Amino acid sequence: MAINLETFMRPLKRSRLGIPDIYPQDAKQEEDDLCESNVKRGFVNKLAVNGEHGSAKEIAYQVNLSRFAAQFNKILSQKQKINTIQDSRKKVLLNLKDHFWHVTARNKSQVTSWMTDLAANKPLSLLAKKVPIFNKKEEIFLCLAEFGVPMLKATWFIKITYAHQVATAESKMKKRVNIDPYPEWTFAIIKFLHDQLLKLSEQFIQSYMTQKSDIEIASKNWSYIIQLAEWMIEEELLDKHEFFNWMVELIDKFKSNKDDTLLKYILPLILRHLETILKSQILARLLASHCILKLNDLSSSTVLLKCGEESLSKIHPMMSAYKNCNQHSTIITILSGIIQAITLRCPASLIYSIVKEPGKEQVVGSPLDKLIVSPSALFNTDNLDDAEEKKFQEEAVMSLEEKENTILQRSILVEQRWRSSEYNNMRTCIKRRLSLDKKKRKIKNLQTATDENTILLLCNWSTNKRRFGIHRPLIAATVIKLRNTYIIKKFNSEYNQTCETIYPIHKTLIKFLDEFSRDIDVSQVHFEDSFKSLVFLFCELIRYNVFSHDKFLCSMVSQAILKPEIISKVYGLDISKSKSEHGGDYRNPSLSDHDYDGSTSNFDLDADFMHSILNDNPVFEAAAPQLFNLSSTSELSTSKKTTSLSSAEANALYVLHFPIPNGEKHEINQRMVLLLGVGKMLHKEKLKVESIRKQLLDVLNGGNQEKKSELFGDFLTLSHFDQFSISTSISETVKKMKQAFPSKYGIISEFPSSQQLLLLFDLLEMAGNIQELLDFLGFFVARQENTYFSQQDGILLQHCEPSKLLIVIAIIHKYFKCILNSSELTATIFKGLLQRVENIAEPGVCSSTERCTLALLHKMYESCMHLQNRFENVFSTASSKISNAICSIIQPAHPNLVWDTSFLKDYFHL
Repeated sequence: MAINLETFMRPLKRSRLGIPDIYPQDAKQEEDDLCESNVKRGFVNKLAVNGEHGSAKEIAYQVNLSRFAAQFNKILSQKQKINTIQDSRKKVLLNLKDHFWHVTARNKSQVTSWMTDLAANKPLSLLAKKVPIFNKKEEIFLCLAEFGVPMLKATWFIKITYAHQVATAESKMKKRVNIDPYPEWTFAIIKFLHDQLLKLSEQFIQSYMTQKSDIEIASKNWSYIIQLAEWMIEEELLDKHEFFNWMVELIDKFKSNKDDTLLKYILPLILRHLETILKSQILARLLASHCILKLNDLSSSTVLLKCGEESLSKIHPMMSAYKNCNQHSTIITILSGIIQAITLRCPASLIYSIVKEPGKEQVVGSPLDKLIVSPSALFNTDNLDDAEEKKFQEEAVMSLEEKENTILQRSILVEQRWRSSEYNNMRTCIKRRLSLDKKKRKIKNLQTATDENTILLLCNWSTNKRRFGIHRPLIAATVIKLRNTYIIKKFNSEYNQTCETIYPIHKTLIKFLDEFSRDIDVSQVHFEDSFKSLVFLFCELIRYNVFSHDKFLCSMVSQAILKPEIISKVYGLDISKSKSEHGGDYRNPSLSDHDYDGSTSNFDLDADFMHSILNDNPVFEAAAPQLFNLSSTSELSTSKKTTSLSSAEANALYVLHFPIPNGEKHEINQRMVLLLGVGKMLHKEKLKVESIRKQLLDVLNGGNQEKKSELFGDFLTLSHFDQFSISTSISETVKKMKQAFPSKYGIISEFPSSQQLLLLFDLLEMAGNIQELLDFLGFFVARQENTYFSQQDGILLQHCEPSKLLIVIAIIHKYFKCILNSSELTATIFKGLLQRVENIAEPGVCSSTERCTLALLHKMYESCMHLQNRFENVFSTASSKISNAICSIIQPAHPNLVWDTSFLKDYFHL
């Protein structure tokens, strides 16, 4: 092989390449030392410093985060301080002469040329290079009106002028001052328009001395600036309130008869903006007062009919007197229309006022007090030949009369300071009470005797001690909800009402609670199956708005049932009994060892599972009572000594234990105050519940596992209400893990762990919070799209997938009947489990976990008709394969052997 020697003969440094790209060699470097270790093992690069890299890796976890953040912020502030350069120079003045030039008498021709270009189609980018600046704003308005500049370009010129004004002010002042342009330009436009009106007024008075061209110029300036002001109002460049207030005040300033001609300029302007003015009650009240005063002035100058002569016309004499006057008929019509519009659109501005403060005498009373007739009488209905117009006026008169009555009634109430005397009348109160009783009887009659008996039967069936199945309260609540919905719909259709706050079955449920209170054993409230079923049943009824917990509390308060001595007796008895019997230690039956004792444990949650085993396996039928001790339940139920409770004590017990799912904060606080008051007991109980919740969260996050059994015992001493709230809170915490780890959440993912799932399911089962357990199952098993895992996560999946999946399958088997109650939940769980199975086409070749999953899927598919209709194309073939491979019953073969009766006969002595 040929070797190019020129490569090794190249110099290390070339002038045109800069610094060498090869590490320079030293005379005594360690790489050249041919010692025994370097020859045998090769050169080992030793770090010059032990902490050359990664020095803070071991101590990084011990750093206090708050201290680190404080030091880091200190570094940032010091860095900003060092990098800030203090500029000691004077403020640099902007050179405004390059783009702006002041208007003088000498450059009038240039201004004319520039304004002509502005009014024409010349681009604004070219005109902005040299902009004329006027000394007064009035000169700007006159120049814009003279050349007829379009509104968009006129607004642009005003903005450029204001920008020059701000730049000039900043160059003269040391500190920057924020100048608000809106009031400044509003007052400038108002002043200019007011001057134009004064010119028009003088010209109309001295019309024989003035030229016609002066009137036309003033009228042209008025029209142009009004359009400009309206454009600027739309662009929000003017103060609307100030401008409209000035418009309203113009009617009062020019109300004399000699200024009637000027009202032709003012009133049309007000009509255009009347809708915006009526949005303000202050401006509407002021406008109504000025219009009424002007109408009174016109009415006082009217030539009336002869004394004692009555007019055959239904309208006011003022309307008929000015009917043929070209100057005043329009003014009267517009003023009348404004007053009627205020009456219809803003009647609150015409209500009587009793304000008696100094300086506000004009506000006292109502503007309608000064009107000679009512607003509805201001129509001129004579000589109306058109039938449609006459009908329209009649409808308008009816609307005005209705608003007048409303104003009158509200004014009377204001004068009486909203003190109504009708409630002092006993007859009125009795009539109101009778109407309420009548409606109550209508609602009560909707529920028949059959409904009451059926509902009581369902409630007794769901809470009976001699029946098994946690699904019973859920099914009963669903059936009662359907009947309640039917009764409400029937009531709404019969009486044409839309009422969703009635509770037609509430009274029947109260009756059931009174009957159930006779069989309550206070010593076993936390562990008695029937009471747990009762709590679960009414939790669902409250969730479905069939039973009103708020109404139940209100009835307790109104009847004075929850007295302090009763509450203290029930509350203290409940806590002391539960602590003395179960407060020391707790061991969950599902997690216990071989020393399980069915006679002392609450096994009704596993009863369905036991019976399913017995029914599916004929071998255990004969030995069932002895193996599972099922016969002891009836003996236990009869042997327990119940503590009798009064009706008041039972109701207090219900308030203590009944949960409030999705309840308002007010309702929950009302319950706490009724039970514990507002003193130390309330604070102490809240701290106790919060302490247990925090300890359970600590165990959930991998904290102290040794105290778990003791913590479960403390958890069971709480009321069912607190158990529901704590278990729901922990369930929400586990659900929120999905937000923190969206790609690592699920059955086949890292979060939550199997221990966290077991803890959550144990808490939900102990609390009897079955609905939250079902909701969590649907959330946890739901199909997950776009889930990706890394290689490191794959190692964890080998350990967490089977255990978590088996836990979920066991829970689904246990609460299978509850899941079937909701078709949506059943479909969600079915789709989620279907996603976890890979060998669905070959069920005979699968792992034990997949075998359990496929068996459950087959059971759900065969039990639910809606699943068969929905997933027929996906699972029908697989279901038949699973049935043959996994769920088939294998019958043992019968061997053809002869029984030797003499075999081992010598060893048995009968």
